[in-house]
Amino acid sequence: QEPLLQKAMDIFETTRMDDSDFILYEARLKWLRDEASILYTAEIKGMEKGMEKGKKEGLAEGEKKAQLTIAKKMLASGIALDQVMGITGLSEEEIVS
Repeated sequence: QEPLLQKAMDIFETTRMDDSDFILYEARLKWLRDEASILYTAEIKGMEKGMEKGKKEGLAEGEKKAQLTIAKKMLASGIALDQVMGITGLSEEEIVS
């Protein structure tokens, strides 16, 4: 149905409630709002954690690529593979591949 009409019907129904029903109705609304707030906060925190994790992984990947670039330049300039491995901390498989 129309959202505005539904809202009007909800308001009409609440005006017909006695005091005890209205108190229960208000308590239920408060609980629903609290639950929505908790879920929203959890969603935001989850997104923030995911972004932080992605940022760390991206930085690590970038550092690894930089190390490989330097290692290959070192090899091209005539530095021995074992020395390149010792300086960069990379394995032979990582450098040669």
